Amino acid sequence: MFKFVVPIVAMLVANMPASIPDVLYDAKLSEAETVEEASCGSGVETVEETSCDSGVETVEEASCGSGVETAEEVSGSSGDNSVRIGQIYLPNGMLEKYAMQYWENSDMAGYIYLPNGIEYPVMFTPYNQNYYADHNFEKAESREGLPFLNRYSVFGERGISLMYGHHLKSGRGFTVLKDYLEDIEDKVIRVDTLYSEQEYEVVAAALTSLDEPFNYYEYVGSLNRRDFEAWKEGFEPYCIRGTLSALEYDDVILELSTCYYQKENGRLVVILKACK
Repeated sequence: MFKFVVPIVAMLVANMPASIPDVLYDAKLSEAETVEEASCGSGVETVEETSCDSGVETVEEASCGSGVETAEEVSGSSGDNSVRIGQIYLPNGMLEKYAMQYWENSDMAGYIYLPNGIEYPVMFTPYNQNYYADHNFEKAESREGLPFLNRYSVFGERGISLMYGHHLKSGRGFTVLKDYLEDIEDKVIRVDTLYSEQEYEVVAAALTSLDEPFNYYEYVGSLNRRDFEAWKEGFEPYCIRGTLSALEYDDVILELSTCYYQKENGRLVVILKACK
């Protein structure tokens, strides 16, 4: 039953009353200050004040996560194949290698393995989407942050999910995505959910900005066929490498988004399709 937590939560969020602040849209950034370590924001910002160069600043106040801090050891599995840590049983089907990290921070939704040995847990906090733009896994403030999902994502399921990460001068974060502007042929990125290992084919790399008439970040989730085709048609002209033409409605699609400075409020988006 827990296997469908992410899409179910996304569905509930989509039907939240209008009085709850909506942070779906990338807001234009204020460029208020510069930070030596982080060279830009996450690619998603709140509709309120943020600073791209500061690594996403002043997002909504919230305390995320389960409050559980640590566990000492994984003590085995129960008869129903759920993973047990100490006296706590984790959801059926969860990959045991991620159990300890999930126990330490239940905001974790998966893991991404980028080139050059760069890897991160993937975070999902739909009611405070941008929390991990400037927090680490221990929930301490951090300019590097962690990759995190758009609140409407259906991570690992049919539809379009959107993941944000920083473009850092250190070369970490999503900085390596710039390499896909040069070559995407036979490129694969592994992005696991908590329940399955999954390789994704790199199908396209796009350059856009928050000032463009087409807003890729508005097309996230289990889209209907009309909106899916509108996303393909609208985003295709921004593809510098590759094409979206071969993508099909039933595909599992993941967009990786980060800042890019080819123009003001620029964004680099790498589009992935799950390998069958």
